[in-house]
Amino acid sequence: MIDRCGRALAALAMLLVTTPRAAADEPSVVVLENLTTAQTTKGVTLRLDLSSGVTPTVTRLSEPDRLLFDFAGTRLKTGQTLHVPLNHPLAKSVRLGQFSDEPPIARLVLDLTGRHTYRLAPQAEGKILFIGLGEGGGKPAEPAPAQPRLTVNRTSWAGESDRAAAFVVELSELTAAKAFQMSAPARLVVDLDGARLAATAAAPGKDNGLVREVRAAQFSDDVVRLVFELTGPVAWQVLRRLSPSRLVIQLGRTETRGRKVVIDPGHGGKDPGCSGCRPGLREKDVVLDIGLRAAELLRGKGVEVQMTRSDDTFIPLEERPAIANRWGADLFVSIHCNAMPDDKKGQRSGTEVYYYTPQSEAFSEVMLQAFAAQAGLPARGTFQRKFVVVRYSQMPAVLVETGYLDHAGDGGKLDTPEFRQTCALGIVHGAMQFLQRLPGSLEPIETAAAGRRPEG
Repeated sequence: MIDRCGRALAALAMLLVTTPRAAADEPSVVVLENLTTAQTTKGVTLRLDLSSGVTPTVTRLSEPDRLLFDFAGTRLKTGQTLHVPLNHPLAKSVRLGQFSDEPPIARLVLDLTGRHTYRLAPQAEGKILFIGLGEGGGKPAEPAPAQPRLTVNRTSWAGESDRAAAFVVELSELTAAKAFQMSAPARLVVDLDGARLAATAAAPGKDNGLVREVRAAQFSDDVVRLVFELTGPVAWQVLRRLSPSRLVIQLGRTETRGRKVVIDPGHGGKDPGCSGCRPGLREKDVVLDIGLRAAELLRGKGVEVQMTRSDDTFIPLEERPAIANRWGADLFVSIHCNAMPDDKKGQRSGTEVYYYTPQSEAFSEVMLQAFAAQAGLPARGTFQRKFVVVRYSQMPAVLVETGYLDHAGDGGKLDTPEFRQTCALGIVHGAMQFLQRLPGSLEPIETAAAGRRPEG
C-alpha cells in the first residue's frame, strides 16, 4: 500500500513538473486596461482598471505641481497614451503614457493647481484602483466590456536553427504587438491587443536552439499573450506583414560586434541650428562634439560607425539617410538640440526623441529612457514626425533632441565637455540596448508558405 502511494505521488509530481504552464499564468507584465474620470465641485476621482493588482510608486514634483504614479511591470494597451483635460480647481489634467518599455513602467501624471493631497483606494484585489483628490468626484464609469476585434487563426515556425528562427502569427486583420524580455527564467512575452485566440502555439522543432517552449493563452478578454521560454538571452523584433495579415516574431543570437551605426550630428556649415543660452553657443558645434564622442565610444564596443559629418560641413537633409541606406546600417541616430521660439526662450527643459517608421518606435522608447537616465534631464516623450532623416532611413532611426539649448539649465550643461560626454554615453547606452535585442541579417523566412506545422 505504501509502495503504491509512493508511486502515485511520484507520478503526480512528474505530471506537475512536465505539464506546460499557461501563458496567462505567467508572473510577468500587467496590462493597464482603462482610465476613466469623474469630478464634482468638491473633488476629482480617477479609476484605473488593471489585469492584476499593482501598487504604484508616487512622486510629488513642484514648479509646476504634479503627482507621478509609476506602475512597475505594467504596460498600456496599444495606442492608449492619453491626455485628458480636467479644468478643475484642484487639477488641470491627467496624462497616461508608457514611461519605459524595458523594464515596462506605465506612468500616470496628475497636473495639479497646487500642493493638494490625494488618496489611493484599491478594490477587487487591486485590479481596480481609485485615486481621489479633495473630497473625490463621485464614481467614475465602469469601462465598457472588452470586445476583441480580430482573431489569432494560426501559428507556425520558419527557418529554425541554432542561431535564428521566426514565429509566424496569422491574424484575421493586422494589429500591433507589445513585446518584453524577462529574466529568471529567460522569456520573451508578446501581447496582442484586441485579439481572440483561436489557435494553439506551434512547438519549436528539434533544430531550434533559441526556444524551449511556446505558450499561448487568452490573457484577458481582448489580450492574447504568447510566452517564449528561451534557452538564453536573444535578440528579437516583431514585424508586421500583409497578404495575409500576420506578425512575424524574429529571434536571433544576441550580437553587437560588427553591427553598423550611423551617427548624424545635425546642421553644420552654413546651417548653425539653434542658438544657445549665451552668445556664440551654437547647436551645430554642440551636436558635432557629442557625435564624435558617441562614435568613439561605440567603436570601443566593437561597433562599426559612420558619421554623416565629422567636421563643420553642411550635408543636405536627403543625403543623411541616404548615407545610412547605402552602407546598410543597422541603426541611425541623428543628434540635435532644441530651443523655444523667441517669445518663450528659456522656458522649457528636457529630452525628446522623434521617429517616423513603425520599426523605429521601439528604438525611440529605448533611446529616450537610456538617454534621460544618463543625462538626468526630464524625459519629455517620444513623438512621430515626418522629419526627413527618420522618414527615409530604411533601418530603425531616431532623432534625439538632447536638451533645450536656450534653457539656462540645459544649455549651461550642454556648454561643457563633461556633459557632452554624458550625452554621448546616453546615446551609446540607448543604441547598445537596442542592438542587443535586434536580430542580425536573417533570411526572408517569414512567409506563410515557409511555415512549419501550422496549428489551430
